[in-house]
Amino acid sequence: MYEQSCKLIYDMISQRLVYRRKHLGLRYADIHPDANMLCAIAHNRRHPKKNLYLLPERALWPESHGEGISQIAKHLGFNSDNELIWGNYYEQQAYSGELFKALLADSLVSDDQTIANEVYAILEEYIPFGQSRFYADFCANYRGEIPIEYLIKETDRTEYLSDYDFYKNTAIARLYGKIQCEFAAAFNSFHSAKSDTLKLDKALGQFFKTEVLPLIRSTITDDSIGTDVKTIMLRNQERVSKIENQSLRWYPELWGHEPEAELWRQNIAIPVFKAAQEYVCALAQIQKENEPPVHPLHKEWQPEMSLLTYTAQPDSKA
Repeated sequence: MYEQSCKLIYDMISQRLVYRRKHLGLRYADIHPDANMLCAIAHNRRHPKKNLYLLPERALWPESHGEGISQIAKHLGFNSDNELIWGNYYEQQAYSGELFKALLADSLVSDDQTIANEVYAILEEYIPFGQSRFYADFCANYRGEIPIEYLIKETDRTEYLSDYDFYKNTAIARLYGKIQCEFAAAFNSFHSAKSDTLKLDKALGQFFKTEVLPLIRSTITDDSIGTDVKTIMLRNQERVSKIENQSLRWYPELWGHEPEAELWRQNIAIPVFKAAQEYVCALAQIQKENEPPVHPLHKEWQPEMSLLTYTAQPDSKA
């Protein structure tokens, strides 16, 4: 559960600790009496009974080993336990987008299928991803009588299927761009109240469900261009999958003069299917032309950022 998000946090804790130790020229024994445990944290090694959540629970540290995590944070020059775990202001700004991406990726494989389905639906509002998901499903499950190559050009199928992950990541980055400030505020409230990694996976899952999901849900409005795309494409799929005598519904005046199946294919089903595809592509172009560019969510965090000290900028109006 929320494994990618946890891994991101654990990796940064380990790298942050290693960088600070080397920068200060310290040995593990200089930082904490339990050098073996500290070494395990530094190498991001988690043991089910000792440090399942990387940083051991306070109860697992012997009294003779001091204040546990707080002692580590103090000796490495962190301002708090929280800063050791979540980083300083500059670090959080740098990894915010990457964390958002990891949270959404985790939500899509969540045990809660309702959440996964809703997140997919929100991401599909980005029309190229909606098309890519439709084509992936259509090509895998289509059982209609019309050969699929008559409906979708091979080049289109290849593009949308091979670029599925690209479109998904672009959809996530697009979504992040819409709620970046709100997400940062929500995350700040979350981590400010959590100065340990105990049950981090469940905590991040709850954070996504109660804070992040409502934020991304708010991006879908009545005038969102991509909201009807999936419905259009699914209706198209249903249409071409119908048995051939359904063609009479298109031309009721032909009752008693049943048209040939091939006539229905060539004159109705295929042109209508392709017309809908062209309409969706036109909507995608309109969406692209009326939205700001989407910036990919690249990894920007570096462990040396842990040495930066945040100084609030003076109010320009003062």
